[in-house]
Amino acid sequence: MAAPPRWEVRRRPGPGRYVVGALAAAALAGAALWIGCRGPGRAEAPGREAAGKQVDADEAALRRELEMRLAAAERAAQVDREAVARARERIRALQEEVAELREELAFYRGVVAPGDEDGGLGVRSFRVLAPRADGARPYRLILARAPRGEAEAVVGEARIGVSGRDGAGRRVLAPAALGPEATVRFRFRHFQELRGTLRLPDGFVPERVRIELVPAGRGAEGVTKELPWPAAEGG
Repeated sequence: MAAPPRWEVRRRPGPGRYVVGALAAAALAGAALWIGCRGPGRAEAPGREAAGKQVDADEAALRRELEMRLAAAERAAQVDREAVARARERIRALQEEVAELREELAFYRGVVAPGDEDGGLGVRSFRVLAPRADGARPYRLILARAPRGEAEAVVGEARIGVSGRDGAGRRVLAPAALGPEATVRFRFRHFQELRGTLRLPDGFVPERVRIELVPAGRGAEGVTKELPWPAAEGG
């Protein structure tokens, strides 16, 4: 008797298995993508950002330092300018002081030098300065006499007159016409410098000055000296 036929049942894969496989593949791909995102390339991004911030900070610090150095240099330059200005002012003051010392030296030389009055009362010098804004002419008159031990002081008046020309011709101006300081009192033992101002009329050109010394006391001899009108000196 022949053997009965053998039947083999083969199952076809259903659609569920394909779905599971697709999900698994997607999961693997997602995992790979996630791992890739956390790989070395992404890890370097925060480092670059931190380095950039450090560069910005260093640049700001350098800028501040340069600004401070610039400010310090400007202050030093200002100090140098002020020092130069002070030095120049000091030099001018010293030059003026030297000029005054030379003037005093000339004065004392004139005092100790023998005069025209053989040691008696006399005029050593008469100088005028540049006119003031109001037209007044400052003057300096030096009187002296030779030292005579413990001689008593000589007292009296100095009267200044001026002769010259104007539009009307030659004129002689008495002390009263030259202002109150054309007559000044003196009192000294050996020398004295008198200062005052003279007021000359407008248009008057002075040519000579006449100085009369009138000592007080009985028997005192007066002195008269006439000099060319001096060139005006700086004030």
